[in-house]
Amino acid sequence: MPRLNHETHKAGIDWVNQQVLGNLPRNYANLDVARAEYVSPLEHSKAKGRSLAGIIEAPCTVKWSNSYQIKPAEEGGRCLYFVAASSGDIFVVFSAIPRDKTTWYHLQISYQGVTLYKGMKLVKYEGAKSARSLGDSKLFQPYFICLEEDHENQRTYIKYGIGSDTSEKGLVYMVYNDVGPPLGIRFYSFGSGEVDVEIMDARIIEGGAQGEMECTGGTVLKDGQCVEDCHPECDGCIPISPGSKLDTECRSCKHFSFDKGGGVIQCVAECPAGTEPAPDGKTCVCKGFVFNNDDGSSRCVSACGTGFGPASDGKTCVVASKWRNDGKCGRNNPAPGANPGWCSPKSDKPCCSEYGWCGNTHCTCSECVDYRKVANIARLKPAYQSSTGGSASAGRAVDGDTNSIWTGNSCTHTDEEDNPTWYVDLGESSKVASVAIYNRMDCCGFRLNPFNIHIGNSPKVADNPKCGRDHRATEQPFTVSCPGMRGRYVGIRLPGASRALTLCEVQVYED
Repeated sequence: MPRLNHETHKAGIDWVNQQVLGNLPRNYANLDVARAEYVSPLEHSKAKGRSLAGIIEAPCTVKWSNSYQIKPAEEGGRCLYFVAASSGDIFVVFSAIPRDKTTWYHLQISYQGVTLYKGMKLVKYEGAKSARSLGDSKLFQPYFICLEEDHENQRTYIKYGIGSDTSEKGLVYMVYNDVGPPLGIRFYSFGSGEVDVEIMDARIIEGGAQGEMECTGGTVLKDGQCVEDCHPECDGCIPISPGSKLDTECRSCKHFSFDKGGGVIQCVAECPAGTEPAPDGKTCVCKGFVFNNDDGSSRCVSACGTGFGPASDGKTCVVASKWRNDGKCGRNNPAPGANPGWCSPKSDKPCCSEYGWCGNTHCTCSECVDYRKVANIARLKPAYQSSTGGSASAGRAVDGDTNSIWTGNSCTHTDEEDNPTWYVDLGESSKVASVAIYNRMDCCGFRLNPFNIHIGNSPKVADNPKCGRDHRATEQPFTVSCPGMRGRYVGIRLPGASRALTLCEVQVYED
């Protein structure tokens, strides 16, 4: 019964302290100079994005012997059957040239899940509870791993499962069909993580014994073999959870792939609306422009829209410049991302004169605008409210008219309702420094009180974080500071029953 104990180098590590030490002024032998921390593949995928295929991990150090050989190229392949116990991870490694890790397949079996690597790169993950190890140094469990190298058809078939206590039959939980020239596997070995692994009864059995193994977990029986149970558009898959069969969990696509942004690749039978096949004939690309959403995803659009323009690649929409290159500004000189056009607040000419020119000598004149004091970013942006009283649309609060006397077209108005809301869509997530509110004053005094301001990335006002607590307007305009807050939507909400929300102007200032 061999015992494997590798104290320092282990699989699945994320270096949390790493720096270039250069010429060391002293001898650091036997001293701690860095810290390594284990992260399971599933935890890694949640932290780095949904894709498991991009995770690269290193296995523990293993010891090789001429006594541990396997010949998967023989007819029917070969299976390694063994019984093992560990409170940590159990590693099983197969190699053509042990010193060359690019010729390795290795499995990491733990109580959190089972992962298969090829050349240090994760290619398969199985999280079914019944497929995992028992996670106890005193509880032994039988396992089997089968390999079949088919040189004629240029593929390698790998199968993993839990064996039976009384025979070499068992349940298959993971299969991997590696299409490509076989590596020429000859050797196998075992390894451990940070705790001991005990192995007993390790032996090689002929592939013919595979016939009585039952397909389960993420596998199904097809043409006499256990195969991956994937989405129909997948050519192999890496499910993010047991039993999952999504078109975004494919190793490769049978027809077309479409990059949805945020690390999510979708396999489709034909390119979705708004996209077309790329010259490679395998991927779908946007016909028009790519617009990146705040959540990391993206969508195809025919035009970038107000305030946005194509980036240098000619395909990706980015925020358009709010100032011009000719030094002009103001209402008669709109810029691609602003109307009226701005003066660059970081330039040596940050102020716009009444005649529509940027400069630095007229920042204090009564008709000039100093863009170092960041302008209202809500002006003329799309606005919405929970209901409309009469014809008082939500856009009146961002039209630039601060008149607080009702003139029929100067202020918004909701119906009388419970918890009425209003919000403006800034078009992108922005750092909000403050919000200034002009209330209706001709009839209703400060009936706005009390009110809440919500800022976030949901168009549902109440779902976003509040800026402070309940506010009570005491002056006109009433300005609320919102340090550290960020969001695409800035909303006003009146808490309570049977209230009407009226706003004559809302101004939002960037941080």
